[in-house]
Order: sequence, then structure tokens, then C-alpha cells
Amino acid sequence: MAAKFTFYGGMCVLVERSDGKKLLFDPYISDNPQTTTPLENFYDIDSGGYMQYADTFKRITNDMVGLKEKRAALLEQQNSDSAANRRIQDAVNILENGSATITEWDESIV
Repeated sequence: MAAKFTFYGGMCVLVERSDGKKLLFDPYISDNPQTTTPLENFYDIDSGGYMQYADTFKRITNDMVGLKEKRAALLEQQNSDSAANRRIQDAVNILENGSATITEWDESIV
């Protein structure tokens, strides 16, 4: 039985047998910098069910990217809030430890 091998970069290889059977190994096609071949070109491959779930995998990947961006934004907000809380606590400490009467005006304290 003859077979044709097509290399798509990384470890991704398509084997096309002479009986028409196609096997895709290490199907790293989406976002693969070594190939411009679209994922749709492989929808006819019997891959044990992988291709029928390709859209779901792509959606999950996109969701993960979105969640990572949200996490970064939340961490940035948390850091900002922590800085604001430190400034507020510093002001509370100054008010608690300061004198209740004004003996001289110091602009740096205000």
C-alpha cells in the first residue's frame, strides 16, 4: 500500500494512504507559524473524532485567552486598589497620631 506524507511544521504530519484513508498526526494546524493551511482542509480526515470538535476547541482556546486578559486586568486593579488602601491607611495613621490642635501650618502634612 502506497502512502503520501505531507509535513506541516513542528511534528504535524498528514499521511494519505492509497486506499483514501487520511491520518493526521499531532494536529497542530491552528495558529501554527510554520503553515498557512487552514484547518478546514482537514475536516475530511478520520481522526478519531478530533475534527468534529475542532470548533469547540477553538472556542475554548479563545475563551482562555479572554480569561487571561481579564485576569491580568483584575490583577492590575488589585494592585491599584492596594496602593490606594495604603494611602488611606497612612492618612488614618496620621490623623490618629496627630495632635488635635493646630500649632503651626505645615503644607506637607495636609
